[in-house]
Parts: sequence; structure tokens; C-alpha cells
Amino acid sequence: MIIPIPTYREEEPVRHIVIPTDQERDRWVRWFMDSPTWVCECRLTNFGRNLQCARDTCKKARPSSYVENEYGM
Repeated sequence: MIIPIPTYREEEPVRHIVIPTDQERDRWVRWFMDSPTWVCECRLTNFGRNLQCARDTCKKARPSSYVENEYGM
């Protein structure tokens, strides 16, 4: 008696991939990159999106007086 090899078929889930348009991507990049810098107590100038100092020996939090820019995100 010959038994056929079992086959298992799982349906592929429908994936909804949202591809941002060039205009949306450009707006996001501008929002992300165009942020004012801040200076830590250790005198290191940090990128605006850093939540804490970039120096390994310092790691102090970003000042609470820092205000992020808004581009309608």
C-alpha cells in the first residue's frame, strides 16, 4: 500500500503594508532632523532627539526646558 506524502498548506495572511509617499517621508525627515540641539551639564552638545547625554560617562537626562519642534506629526 502506498501512502501519499502529507501536505500542509497554511494560508498566507493578508498584509497591509503602508508605504509612505515621498511627501510624507520628506515631512517626517524634516521633523526628525530639524530639532534644536541641547547642551548637557558636561558641556557636550547633543542632537535634539537624544533623551539623555551621548557621553558614556555622563548620561544625564535632557533638560525639561527643552521644547521639541512640531510639523504636524
